[in-house]
Amino acid sequence: MGSRTFHEAIIARVLDHLWSRVEEPVDFDVLVELTGLSEFSLHRVFRALVGESIEAHVRRLRVEAGAIRLRYSRASVLDVALDSGYESHEGFTRAFTRHFGVPPTRYRHAHGLSSARASPLDWSVRRAAFPELVYADHIGPYAEVGRAFQALFSGVSAHLRGPPRAILGLSYDDPAVTPTERLRYRAALQPGSSVPGPLPQPLGRYSLPERLYAVTRFVGPASSFREAYDALVAAVVLSDSPYRIGRAPTVEIYLKDASVTGLDALELDLMMPLEEQ
Repeated sequence: MGSRTFHEAIIARVLDHLWSRVEEPVDFDVLVELTGLSEFSLHRVFRALVGESIEAHVRRLRVEAGAIRLRYSRASVLDVALDSGYESHEGFTRAFTRHFGVPPTRYRHAHGLSSARASPLDWSVRRAAFPELVYADHIGPYAEVGRAFQALFSGVSAHLRGPPRAILGLSYDDPAVTPTERLRYRAALQPGSSVPGPLPQPLGRYSLPERLYAVTRFVGPASSFREAYDALVAAVVLSDSPYRIGRAPTVEIYLKDASVTGLDALELDLMMPLEEQ
């Protein structure tokens, strides 16, 4: 295993930890324990591989989490601020304006769903968990996630006993909010049986705990996928349901092999994480 690949696997744990705890203060003792690196080395390895410091990364995650809530919820700016890890409306407004160039209220007016109308959409609520996933990560344009799937299948093929139970994609960021070069995506599969022993790099293991999802079926070209995503968000937010969009990856379950059908004939279940309001 090369040094870069080894450290990429370590930093993937840090990225998962920070993303799932965006509203909490960063505990460097936990990160040191998680990685086995000294705090001195952790800072330098993180910056070298991610392209920004841990502190800058967390600041960006927080304002982006706030932007998503402003776009896709009816929560007050104060509630958005508190849910995004800020102690006050004023602190959030300063950080948000510095990052996006406009204050939160103006951003919501320009990009929020409050004045939109939900298109008719067939969707349902499903409880699901995805344990024992094998994955390959991708950071960059979502249009290039095929590379992660290629790395996944080439790396895991010798370890599989039979076809996988499911092929999934996990989207961590909204391309309307996060810069293209920093979008995170996880190409994953759920093996039909356990995969023993160590995995070849850059593959890793991951589990998504049970939670609620809004689910809709998507059939069509990859170029229309964003429209389906937006329609599902609008259907949830603008309905009278007791749910809001949750802080977890969006899950794509591929029902047909995209390497066979091509990007013009995708068929998948799009699963948006939910939380009870």
